[in-house]
Amino acid sequence: MEVLFVNGMELTKSGNATPHIGQIILKNIISEKYDTEILSFDNLVAKGEFDINKTPDDLIDEMAEVILEKKPEVVGFYTICNTFHMVVAVSEVIRKRNSDIFIFYGGPHATLTAKKCLETFDFVDLICLGESEKSIMPLMDEIFGKRDFSSVPGVSYRQGNEIKQNPCATLLTNEELTNYTQYDLGGVLKYKDARVLLEGGRGCPYQCTFCSTSRFWKRQFRVKPVSVLIKEMDKYHEMYGLTSFSIQHDLFTANRKHLVSFCNALIEKNSPYVWRCSSRVDVLDHELIELMKKSGCLEIYLGIETGSERMQKIIKKNLNLDNAMDMINFMIRQGIVPTVSFIYGYPDETIEDYEKTLTMLRKVFLTGKATVQLHKFFPLPATEEADKVADRVYFDFEKVDLSILNRAVCGKRCKDLIKQNKELFLQFYTFDSEVRVKYPYIEAVVMLLGMFAGRFYMTLYQIMNKYEIHDIYKRYEDDFEMLFFNYYELVSQSELLDKLEMVLKKIVDNEHNDGWSDIFRFEKAVFDYIASGNKEVVVIDFENDIMAYLKYGKRVKEHTRLMLMREGNGGIKLKRVPVNVSFIA
Repeated sequence: MEVLFVNGMELTKSGNATPHIGQIILKNIISEKYDTEILSFDNLVAKGEFDINKTPDDLIDEMAEVILEKKPEVVGFYTICNTFHMVVAVSEVIRKRNSDIFIFYGGPHATLTAKKCLETFDFVDLICLGESEKSIMPLMDEIFGKRDFSSVPGVSYRQGNEIKQNPCATLLTNEELTNYTQYDLGGVLKYKDARVLLEGGRGCPYQCTFCSTSRFWKRQFRVKPVSVLIKEMDKYHEMYGLTSFSIQHDLFTANRKHLVSFCNALIEKNSPYVWRCSSRVDVLDHELIELMKKSGCLEIYLGIETGSERMQKIIKKNLNLDNAMDMINFMIRQGIVPTVSFIYGYPDETIEDYEKTLTMLRKVFLTGKATVQLHKFFPLPATEEADKVADRVYFDFEKVDLSILNRAVCGKRCKDLIKQNKELFLQFYTFDSEVRVKYPYIEAVVMLLGMFAGRFYMTLYQIMNKYEIHDIYKRYEDDFEMLFFNYYELVSQSELLDKLEMVLKKIVDNEHNDGWSDIFRFEKAVFDYIASGNKEVVVIDFENDIMAYLKYGKRVKEHTRLMLMREGNGGIKLKRVPVNVSFIA
């Protein structure tokens, strides 16, 4: 093999079978001339073809061995902040075992740290900067030719003892993006209920101070023409039977005229497709949301980031938070599920700012139809927020945000890399502030809300309706600390859910509220009955009238007996029966 593209190195228990669009595009550009493959370790994990139940350092060696067994002449790694340490560690092993292999990096993290990366790691031969569609073929020609990279656009490389950086090629236009649509997704789509990432365009025109996206895309917003997007959906439907699409774009909704045209096109053709996208809340209004729903939109990802108006200005997000709640509530009324993301622990955040964020997050959760996320701020290289704390950050493995580092596969080798190269791994470093010291594991509370919203929502609603999130955290801080540290260490997600259930039951039991206890028991019984596949009738007694709560949301103190039975279509039926009936045939 001549060229191997490598990605997918998070190595979570469930893996990830979603194909990486960018490397598929690059592979297909050069495949006519060079023998090329893509290797995703997360894809292998999802398919049960790569065992991650090993020590972290052994995993590094095994990943390197998998790559070497393919005998590539060139290896290109895709880099993002949360797996960059894995990429570097595996690259070093490859170079030690076969010094003839040419190693290059691409992707956002290597782009933003290119000079320092080449100065630090002599086993990295070259870095592709930003978009690479226009540079990948001339780059390959030089790698397999004279290796004179001076005329290759958008690359950083060594020339003697000097680091050279060539200007990038012009970014692809809206129309040029259409030239790189790929329909061969590497055989990972085997089921009709699979969801494909459909590239809707690139770039974000905004300037949030914590985000590196706008710098990578040079703040140039582009969208594919509507006719092309519809054609791609039709083609995927024809080839794979797909009807569900996630539109990959940081801000698909920013161009109102384009979005309206896209929605109308789907409506006019009476398409069977459903879709999801990301948006800023301030580019939406009621009319647009109604149109999106009518055209098949099911979910919208919204980065609210903070519930503090003061912090909105500091991070240059500049959202009107009252308008944000109005849009979220309207989406829910229209049947669109919003996923609403918040960040806490910014350098300038006060306790008051933080509490406003949790208050808004709680308000969103209590709508009953939204998914909430809370992430600890981490400093990304080459961002304004990172510059504020760069001189006072330190590495503490136990304090890294859950969303960015898989502790289970980060061993001594990777930890040493991170400790020795602060500038390259700034995202794993932390700093002290009043908020971060006082609430170090608060995201574990929101993990409880997020992972159990579908299983124990009524129970969680009772708790969240009575208490502020930080009050619950303070009452059960030791339990949430345990969840925080067990997040990756547990063998399976089911084990994590068991731990979460134990914490939830402890909260319910400590309240000594038989209404809450009955709701918890009811939700657990329904979930366990569904999961078991049991076809036998189950009868359960409650101190309170559960049916009254389900219908009216009111607690009625009355001994109630419920029967769970499985219907012919596999669904579950609830029936209230007289309390003097001890068995139902």
